[in-house]
Amino acid sequence: MLSTICGSLANTTIFAMGDRDYLMIRIMLVSPYMNFLGKLIYKIVTEFVFYFITLIILGEPVFNALMLCFVTACARPVGEMMAIITFDHFRSVYENRSVLNGTIMAICVILAYGLPVLNGRIAASWIYAIHPFVVCVMLLVGAGAMYFLWWYKYYRVIIREAMHNKREF
Repeated sequence: MLSTICGSLANTTIFAMGDRDYLMIRIMLVSPYMNFLGKLIYKIVTEFVFYFITLIILGEPVFNALMLCFVTACARPVGEMMAIITFDHFRSVYENRSVLNGTIMAICVILAYGLPVLNGRIAASWIYAIHPFVVCVMLLVGAGAMYFLWWYKYYRVIIREAMHNKREF
């Protein structure tokens, strides 16, 4: 839950402007569009591989681990799409992004750890996340989000804002 939902919503790559991104865009003149999509695809692939290995080491069956990794990989573009839509339509939320991320993390931690402690057991309902219907729906939603990200036209505006915020700190 934390990795799939919280990681997708709070840990977006579009607004994470590091020194490498600055060099790629300003010095090497790489398109912000290609830089962002490259980072996103790299993140999806590496998380898929490492989550799969971790789940296998922790004793999950291969099918369950594979389905959970597919759900997580499909949730990443949805989180990026929601971050872009939030930036486009609700600038005040973007300006207070740390408050939003903190709230998302707190809610997810309470749901992931607090409810099992209050109930005294871990609910078996998490298994619904790897049901083939849910996985198919997530594949469709993830494909729709990737389509949105692929055809989004205003990456330069977002990168300009992210670079401006990087210089402020």
